[in-house]
Amino acid sequence: MSDLDRRDEFLIHMYEQLMADINRHITVVWQSVTTLAGSVAIFSLVKDQVLPIDIATSLIILVCFWQLAHVYDASSWYN
Repeated sequence: MSDLDRRDEFLIHMYEQLMADINRHITVVWQSVTTLAGSVAIFSLVKDQVLPIDIATSLIILVCFWQLAHVYDASSWYN
């Protein structure tokens, strides 16, 4: 095998791994978006007076910060 063939094979495997990492982070971001949307259901517990509004709002803010952390991490991997 020549040096050029080895280099091409190395680059193909490197880019495959890079795309796998990017795809994993994109999947994590979309999964956390659905979690964020689902967390809005917490307000139904507030309506039924199971949970105070302060705790429900705090939980949603916490999930929002978690979502932003995933977005920033995925963005840095993509760049």
